[in-house]
Amino acid sequence: MGLHIRPFKEEDLEAVLEIEHLSFDEPYAEEVFRRVLGEDNIFLVGDVEGGRVVAYILALILQSEVHVLSVAVHPEWRRRGYAKELFGHLFQEVRLLGLGRVILEVDVTNSVAQRVYYALGFKVGGRLRCYYQNGHDALLLFKEFGPQRIASG
Repeated sequence: MGLHIRPFKEEDLEAVLEIEHLSFDEPYAEEVFRRVLGEDNIFLVGDVEGGRVVAYILALILQSEVHVLSVAVHPEWRRRGYAKELFGHLFQEVRLLGLGRVILEVDVTNSVAQRVYYALGFKVGGRLRCYYQNGHDALLLFKEFGPQRIASG
């Protein structure tokens, strides 16, 4: 079953919140999602046949970079490459907008997510001590996007 990626709509919020709570020990509250809706962002959801939202990515546009606030796939739909598909669409948006890089934080203990990010070309930019409420550190990851190159014929 393929993933259909599209912009977030208000009626997706309940499904996004469910995925958020199933995916993280310290999930963002509904108010956080509502607050960023009015800001410059890239908020994409992935749905499957029947329109069920099973994945999302929310990234804020901050001047010349994009900060991934949250990305998650419903536990029943993981290990199908959906996070990579979401990032692929995010990267297309970043290029279209002419932005320089994407940044995100990941828990140092989340090796599964780290493998995905490294496979997508992210690099470690630093370590944020006691970043999470549980005391875990976070790795600050980034992916640079250079100027568009036009192939010469």
